[in-house]
Amino acid sequence: MDNQTDIDVNECDSNPCLNNGTCTDLFKNYTCTCIVGFTGPNCGSINELDKALMNLFHIFIITIVSMVSFSYVDRSFQSIAMPVHNQDEPSTTNSKTDT
Repeated sequence: MDNQTDIDVNECDSNPCLNNGTCTDLFKNYTCTCIVGFTGPNCGSINELDKALMNLFHIFIITIVSMVSFSYVDRSFQSIAMPVHNQDEPSTTNSKTDT
């Protein structure tokens, strides 16, 4: 081989893909496969649509968790505030009797 330009090196050895992107070595080139939320040749740009969708997803999850937590607290408070009395037991209210 006379020409040094025919030698291929692994371009992925320099870790060119950012933000946990996956590098695929090609002949004298490479490509990056980006994770959700990132785009660009080296996964260095934020995908605004993915970012907006992830924000909406987080808001949805926080809302659901808050609703479940509030429901649990509300039921716990009700059981403390309004105890259930057994109808078979005599009433413990004080009432005046004529003697």
